[in-house]
Amino acid sequence: MLLASQRKNELMALFLIFLGIVVLHNVYAQSGTGGDVSGIGIPVSVDDSGAEDGDIISLIDGRFRLSTTSFDSNMMGVIDNDAVLSIENPEASTGLILVTSGSPIVRVSTISGKIARGDHLTSTEISGIAGKANGYGYVLGIALENYDEEDIEKIGRIPVAVNIQLFTPLTDFKANSILTFRYILAFIIALVSVTAGFMYFGKVTKSGVEALGRNPLAARIIQFGVLLNLLLTAGIIIVGVVIAYVIIIF
Repeated sequence: MLLASQRKNELMALFLIFLGIVVLHNVYAQSGTGGDVSGIGIPVSVDDSGAEDGDIISLIDGRFRLSTTSFDSNMMGVIDNDAVLSIENPEASTGLILVTSGSPIVRVSTISGKIARGDHLTSTEISGIAGKANGYGYVLGIALENYDEEDIEKIGRIPVAVNIQLFTPLTDFKANSILTFRYILAFIIALVSVTAGFMYFGKVTKSGVEALGRNPLAARIIQFGVLLNLLLTAGIIIVGVVIAYVIIIF
């Protein structure tokens, strides 16, 4: 009976470890930081001859142009000639590919402040260049990497999760609410895993001591069972803490 219980505990520990690995893998795969993952591209004719990969493009008076104003409400997307999939457009003579979603590499500047991962980015007065969104208005998307160049005239490139939308105080409130919920959820998961682990180990230890008192000859088997349950307890706590940590950082 004791051996069957030990085997059950071993299988449970292996399952929890496997579950933690699966969660980590899925979160990383969906985080969008593994490389340039663009959406469907559309060939367009851009009037500005200097347009290049990573530039923000706006539709102004029926023409595709480099965006030149902050929080440009006419933003359409980003030039990305390496888009995985594009739709043919016979009228496009320049062959530039415009993507409106995904995580393309975008040209950025620190003209409006250093960029941290998670910051909202928008268009700036520098033609086609994105910068940190300090305020509310139309934004290009969310920075997926840091960019802290001191020279505001130097242009860098970072991946951006493109999602052009009107960013308002209400949008900001929703984003902060989601972040708060994630912290609360992470805390609950960590607390429950630690509490459950110690309660489980305490119960098993008590049972082991009682069994040892009734049957001293089986001391080694009982001690081995307690050790396995200690490892299972550590596994429960570690998996819970790792899941909580993943919820916070992603």
